[in-house]
Amino acid sequence: MRRLLILVIIMFMSAGVARGLVRERPPSSRAVSAELSVCGSALSAMENGETVLYVPFRRRGASGRDEGSVEKYALSESGGRHIWSSKSKSSRLILTPPCDSGQFEMGPLKELTSEAGGFAKAAGLEKEQAERLAALYRTKTPGAPYPAAMTLADGVLYVQNDDGLICALDAESGTELWAFMPPQTAQAERVNAILSDESALPWLAAGGLTAEKILLGREQRVLLWGTLGAAGKGAYCLDITEPVTPEFRWAFEERDDGTLRTWGDAEEGTFQLGCTAAAPLAAPVSGKNVLILPSGAEAAARVWGLEPLTGGVRHVCDGMEGTELCFSPLGMQSAAGTLTRLTVADTFGGVQEFVRQNDFFRLNRRLDLRDVTGENELELIASPLFCPLARESWLAFIAECPRGTIVAACPAPLEQRSWSDLPWRGGRWGWWHLYEGFRSLSSILVHDGLIFLLGKEENRSVVKTIDVIGSRLTETAEAPQNAVLTVADGRPVIAVPSTDGISAVRLSVQPSPSSYVLYTLFR
Repeated sequence: MRRLLILVIIMFMSAGVARGLVRERPPSSRAVSAELSVCGSALSAMENGETVLYVPFRRRGASGRDEGSVEKYALSESGGRHIWSSKSKSSRLILTPPCDSGQFEMGPLKELTSEAGGFAKAAGLEKEQAERLAALYRTKTPGAPYPAAMTLADGVLYVQNDDGLICALDAESGTELWAFMPPQTAQAERVNAILSDESALPWLAAGGLTAEKILLGREQRVLLWGTLGAAGKGAYCLDITEPVTPEFRWAFEERDDGTLRTWGDAEEGTFQLGCTAAAPLAAPVSGKNVLILPSGAEAAARVWGLEPLTGGVRHVCDGMEGTELCFSPLGMQSAAGTLTRLTVADTFGGVQEFVRQNDFFRLNRRLDLRDVTGENELELIASPLFCPLARESWLAFIAECPRGTIVAACPAPLEQRSWSDLPWRGGRWGWWHLYEGFRSLSSILVHDGLIFLLGKEENRSVVKTIDVIGSRLTETAEAPQNAVLTVADGRPVIAVPSTDGISAVRLSVQPSPSSYVLYTLFR
């Protein structure tokens, strides 16, 4: 299962643990090294007039577990300095939803302690298990950040780690303020898997994060939503308006029969969400805030419109029958700022477009890139990419096939059109191109009408460049190992981060001031 937004996604070693709620990790696509390696989305931001970059890393620790950290850099066209490495206290502050009643409830988060009998009851654990879990997580080195699971809000960096915790880091110092354990992580079957072999934790959180301001009555609140991805069929929500004293709002997880197990203020019901790793899209629809979330693996293709404050279902529209959606939704607005279209990729080489109908959306059309390219074994890895140009906007699609990597693009929105292999034929045609032998993409950048792709070719790390309208291809450029694509001082660069600092190599393209879009690959 794959997904959308910059960087290399590395899954880890398989864990021989219980089935059911616990999902084994697939074998890693890259060798595990004791050295630090980039493992997720690099997050770019402007702070105090300079560009900063937050880069997640992982390494195999002495205990045999994958450990993680986030490094912060100040970035310029020629490189930059290392600002901090994330750090946690020797006794970490692990928070859970309030559970004095023996059930996980809505309200201010509480510290997980071995004395909390309510936590053991709420999680379905014996007291001894709760004590061991509390002791483990209070002293455990943070896990590796999951791809696309970092978001910045009001001076705090929120990171979803694969060990099932959501960590809040002070963006100025890198110090961990607290780590939140969702109710889904604190379930007996998952806890037993954690405690049975601490060196081989299963996936416990493998989804996306979104933080947005929501108007609640006359008061503005900041909410954080997350999904579990391959770790489970669920989602959760925190109120982080006051980052030091966060509050639990709701969480749910789909049972095998489609009914929901709910916590906090979540509404009961039936829900076929599947294992979605999409970062939810919070947007106003028909004047009301809606949390838009596509279904994932093991569920029919649907786009759900949820109530942001409760997770309750308000709207749903069906996608193409027989497909599964696999990316975060790309929302497109009208000139008036109204959300008019959603575009989501599926697991069978297709891209599905949903358009507004009444209070929500309906399926409009599906583009099958297997038909376009003639490649039957085709798997999308980043789609669609939004590519703003001077006179119109385009959509680009990246896919892997047995022969290499395919890039395709067409004007937005999706329409019935003719397609051709390069060279581009003009008009409103779509185009596609196959880079034979080019694979293992780790970073994608769209900048000034150009698409930059960082991957492997003949065991070399290289950058391929192609312009969005397909009129020309540029030469392949060598790239350092463990690099990322980003923008510094308005120019595209290959950045190579380390704990000593960050170096940058400018990509040789014609400079012009413009916006840019970074995308993350889900592996």
